[in-house]
Amino acid sequence: EELQPEIERAIKASRASVVVLSENYATSSWCLDELLLILQQKELGHFVLPVFYHVDPSDIRKQQGSFDIKVKPYSKWTDEKVCLWKTALKEVANLSGFTLSGPETNILKEIVDTIYNKLDRKEVHLPLNITGMATRYKEINSWLAEPNLEFLAIYGMGGSGKTTFAKHIFNSNWRNFEYVSFVENIGTTCKEPNDLLHLQRQLLKDISGGKKRKIPGVSKGTCMIGEAMQMNKTLIVLDDIVERSQLVALLGSGKINEQSKIIITTRENTANWFDLSCWRCQQYEMRLLNPDESLELLSLHAFGSKIPNEGYMQLLSVATRLCEGNPLALEVLGSSLSENDTPYWESLLNLFGKDIDSKIQGVLRRSYMSLSCDTVKELFLHVACFFVGVDMDYVVKILESYSATSGIKTLIKRCLLSVSPNKKLMMHRLLQEMAKNIVHQESKLPAKRSRVWRNIDSYKILSQGKGSKTVEGLALDMNMLRNEDFQFRSKEDIYSIAEMSKSSVADKPVAFTSSLLEEEMKSGTESDETMESLPSTQEIYDKQELYDKSGLETAGDFISTFDEIMIEESDPYSHKLKESVGMSKAFGSDEIKESDSDSHPREERKSVVKNEPSGGQELMKQKESVGMSKAFGSDEIKESDSPPHAERLKSMVKNEPSGGQKLKKIVLAVNLSSQSKRRKMVKELSALQGIESVDFDKEGKLIVIGDVDRETVIKCASMIADTEIISFGPASERQHEPEVKPEAESEKDDKTDKGPSKNKKSACSV
Repeated sequence: EELQPEIERAIKASRASVVVLSENYATSSWCLDELLLILQQKELGHFVLPVFYHVDPSDIRKQQGSFDIKVKPYSKWTDEKVCLWKTALKEVANLSGFTLSGPETNILKEIVDTIYNKLDRKEVHLPLNITGMATRYKEINSWLAEPNLEFLAIYGMGGSGKTTFAKHIFNSNWRNFEYVSFVENIGTTCKEPNDLLHLQRQLLKDISGGKKRKIPGVSKGTCMIGEAMQMNKTLIVLDDIVERSQLVALLGSGKINEQSKIIITTRENTANWFDLSCWRCQQYEMRLLNPDESLELLSLHAFGSKIPNEGYMQLLSVATRLCEGNPLALEVLGSSLSENDTPYWESLLNLFGKDIDSKIQGVLRRSYMSLSCDTVKELFLHVACFFVGVDMDYVVKILESYSATSGIKTLIKRCLLSVSPNKKLMMHRLLQEMAKNIVHQESKLPAKRSRVWRNIDSYKILSQGKGSKTVEGLALDMNMLRNEDFQFRSKEDIYSIAEMSKSSVADKPVAFTSSLLEEEMKSGTESDETMESLPSTQEIYDKQELYDKSGLETAGDFISTFDEIMIEESDPYSHKLKESVGMSKAFGSDEIKESDSDSHPREERKSVVKNEPSGGQELMKQKESVGMSKAFGSDEIKESDSPPHAERLKSMVKNEPSGGQKLKKIVLAVNLSSQSKRRKMVKELSALQGIESVDFDKEGKLIVIGDVDRETVIKCASMIADTEIISFGPASERQHEPEVKPEAESEKDDKTDKGPSKNKKSACSV
């Protein structure tokens, strides 16, 4: 009795108790009272290990033999006490323990190892600098509290913090379970069948109290783990599950103890994994960090404090934008920037914006490599290189040969792609960079890669005829060439696109933006197909600045003069993916897309497409309603390398705008030798109200057509150069400009006047 208080204090202070149940155990009221106290402590996380010393556990459960305790009058063995003791004996008999029937030395080491493994701290390592976990933990509290909801699937893109979040949940709850196990990096570990067997052994040992049990094979291991899962209240984390078969191999497919909780992390939404099983699962998509959380995490790794150092706030803002909330990227970048000055930061951020860190790229690439279908991999690369920000339905139509409908669903499920509320395809910047790096590694030469998206690379491939059969997609925006410090080198370079052999990238789908000229993008055939749109006046003048260096007298040599129509300015990717080298299929007259602009009504656009320049209706009547730019007014159109194009330009000049009697034709002599000054002259005069067209002819005379008085024209022109008027009159007359055409050319015009040529195409076909 004197020792009883000490024994009680020792039990309460300890973390584990070994209960040795011998044949005479139930005859001692002291032993039975200690058992009651031990089981009370068990509710607080106290570990209880029963050892059945030369007794049968079933005798204890059935309360038979020496364990058939009864009430004794005039003693401690009252009805109430006996009832409590019997309940305690049944409970301890149902616990997992050891049965000793042979030499004691054989089992002592196992008992010690079991206690050691159980008392060993089960927390998994978590980095000190973690951010945003508390708010996300609150979102899964309901899952922890709900019984019979066994699984929590945390999914998201690589580097988003799935494993860190799972560790945070594990460390916060492991004490509430009898057995726990955290199995990491299953995706990278499980390469061979034996690797899966190794993971089974680890898991079975963890949920069996540290006992090492032999597993002859994967199938047998699955059964053994399944049995243990039914009996014990366990907390298990399976990190980086790649496919459902791994989950079934590790846990089986049977029922699980209703108080157990299992967390899996994966890179895809796994809802369909649980459709046909008896398991219930809550899906949780790992949210990326918001701007404030990103700034905090970056500061922790860069400065060791949540508060940034003075003078670095602007650079930190740039860095957080580059990482777009990805914790792994923020951690790597912050560690790289630690203890360095601002010039180093600026240099590193510039590099990081162009090329992602190898550690980050390695994590992200695993998501790409896990795609089992090559077609889906190709689709991912196409979207990353060309179609981010593009309408999903449009991409599905363009890439239908890549099974885009099902492929996009797979990429969304794998967290490699997402869809915005307005149905645009979206992709994290780091995933885009990873995809482009994969393409870059195909070859050092852009022409030998499967995809080309940089404008300067695309232009060089097309202009120099260096395409290859490996090219599957190519994008080119002529408007962007000037932003990349690109310069045309010669007239031959410009025309080489038109002369390019189709065989260089035969039958490969090639994507181009809508501002390119039809004749620039010809593939060497006389196809009736045209580009979606023609460039605006401003684009012509911008390109003229480049062409001046090539020795061309005017942009009219091969540049069409119409604004882009039917292309939404808000969507730079709204062009068609070309079906051959740079040539899209022309829209039919009845297939005009709806525009967001009320200023371009559908019916007016239809009429523009239907009107033939050589027919009775005059093309220029539609100019103001559809946003067409002013046409060059020169009667003398140079012969282009492409005859159909020259014919169209001629027909444009011959078609007079409505109200031809009101338009005046002014011929001026200007003292200009510089092509850049000529361009400036054309630009300034074109800006005058009422001007229809401005152009220099071969002799250097300036031809101005429009409803404007000559004094205004001369005044404007004189501000740029010395100007003298040669002639002035109605636009339909040729005053003071007698011209004798060569006989061959006259015959050609006679043939043209007889009717439309077979090769003629509408100058604004779309």
